Amino acid sequence: MDKATKERALELLAEKKGGAGITYADIGVVTGYSKRQLIRLSKGLDERGAGSLLAHGNAGARPHNAATDDEVRVLRELKRPYPDVTIAHFRDIYIEDVIENPARAADVERYGLVPRSASWFRRLFEREGWRSPAQRLPGRDAAGRPHPMRAPLPRAGMMAQVDGTPYDWFGDGRPWCLHLSVDDATTGVLGGWFMERECMRGYARMMREVVTRHGAPRSVYADKASVFRAVKDGSPTQFALMMRDLGIRLIFAGSPQAKGRVERYNSTAQMRLPTDLVRFGVGGYDEINPWFNDFYAPYLNAKFSYAPRDPASDFSPLPEGLDLSSVFRTRESRVARGCSISYGRVTYVMADADGELLEVPDGTRLDVHVDAITEEMYVERSGRRWACVPVAGREVPGPSAVRDRRDLQDLLSDMQGDGAARER
Repeated sequence: MDKATKERALELLAEKKGGAGITYADIGVVTGYSKRQLIRLSKGLDERGAGSLLAHGNAGARPHNAATDDEVRVLRELKRPYPDVTIAHFRDIYIEDVIENPARAADVERYGLVPRSASWFRRLFEREGWRSPAQRLPGRDAAGRPHPMRAPLPRAGMMAQVDGTPYDWFGDGRPWCLHLSVDDATTGVLGGWFMERECMRGYARMMREVVTRHGAPRSVYADKASVFRAVKDGSPTQFALMMRDLGIRLIFAGSPQAKGRVERYNSTAQMRLPTDLVRFGVGGYDEINPWFNDFYAPYLNAKFSYAPRDPASDFSPLPEGLDLSSVFRTRESRVARGCSISYGRVTYVMADADGELLEVPDGTRLDVHVDAITEEMYVERSGRRWACVPVAGREVPGPSAVRDRRDLQDLLSDMQGDGAARER
């Protein structure tokens, strides 16, 4: 325990004793100390006082666990590719990639490398002048009171918290959004999906990973973004309809702090993931989604998730034979004109796999779907699927400026002429 961190821990413990509402978990986030260490410090604070706890009996002597020059050289070389790594993350890299790596066994023996504690690495960072992403105090409200942490739900699958966080994960100037789902009971990552921006398709693809790998959770806890909740009339959004088909209840949070578990995981991802993309050799966004769900989520869960209080699971297995493409798709309708439909300023005709065109009377309302995974657009009618084939696009005119009423009248006349020409 370095002196500065110990002093900060004692200050927070004194605030806790004074009724500030701070928990051992809150202090652990700031200082890196375990609950057991904090309880021991709290007891010593009562019995001996802060001054005695800060005095060190071996002052002036070389610590018995001081690093050798060889060990420091190894650690400097190990640190070089990871300029923004946190102390805890760098310790994980050292343990996993060096100490426990059979390929580095010769180096471990040659340089006398041994596992080191978190406090040892904290002191190493201070001596070497290495920067670690700043640790933050627990969130507080406008009055300065800590946000109370809701106890986790007892069973896995009772609630999946979801959120999107844009970040420049590869440091190449392209911030992509990670659509993330975290289980409320275990804090385990259920699934994730990266896309260029936060959108319905990103959440749909993330939820497909969740239900395929774990089953359907009883509820999804989300914010009030338009992906989840229609702002104008409160009607179900496309994502809400997908969740309804799976029997999943949508719950809307009143504030970001209410979704504390997924919000904190977003911060963890921003601190750890860029370093681990370099560490594990992920080349770009075209590789990241399968790697994240197949390897990285289980890797994080082994480190940070914990067992729920109740071992029973509330995840529901998917019905046998369920076609997920019939779930993760948009549901809209269009009116046919001349055996074609207009969608997104483009005109489409409908054809089956053999190229036969769908012929329907003008004014027929057709069910139009876009697959959220493959982005295929199609019409379902009479038990058959008809692919939508683009045949023409509509030019979008640019802005026009008018100086007076005469200019406006001339512009409107031109627009009417264009309309008549299109009708002919």
